[in-house]
Amino acid sequence: MKNQKGITLVALVITIVVLLILAGVTISMVMGDNGVLKNSQKAKFESALGTAKESLSTGLSSYSTDIYAGEKEEKDFQSVTADSLKTELTAQMVGYDIISITGGEGSDFTVKVNDKDYGYTATISSTSLTLKTFEFTDEKTHAKN
Repeated sequence: MKNQKGITLVALVITIVVLLILAGVTISMVMGDNGVLKNSQKAKFESALGTAKESLSTGLSSYSTDIYAGEKEEKDFQSVTADSLKTELTAQMVGYDIISITGGEGSDFTVKVNDKDYGYTATISSTSLTLKTFEFTDEKTHAKN
């Protein structure tokens, strides 16, 4: 009987306990507050925010350049209307929906923009067509009015 070889019950229980501890640590690293899933969602959001902001800035720069070059009806920034700005940004910002643009005529423009996942609100200077603020509105996009 003494020459029999095999796993003892104690060794089996210790192995199972070690595996359970490793599984618990792994699950907490993946799903915890600083876990991989939360960090990837945060990175996705920050990337979408940056991309939308860059797209809006590029559209504004292009429009400003066209005004300076005399390629648009508007002769200066004071003659830019909410409708003309919406038309231009809709053409420039492929993949985004310009929901509404309000303001102008001496006051800053407020622009509401959607992409497929998020809604954003931007404030644009009416005197220079530059981006003053750009912020995330909420996870649900703006309602289309």
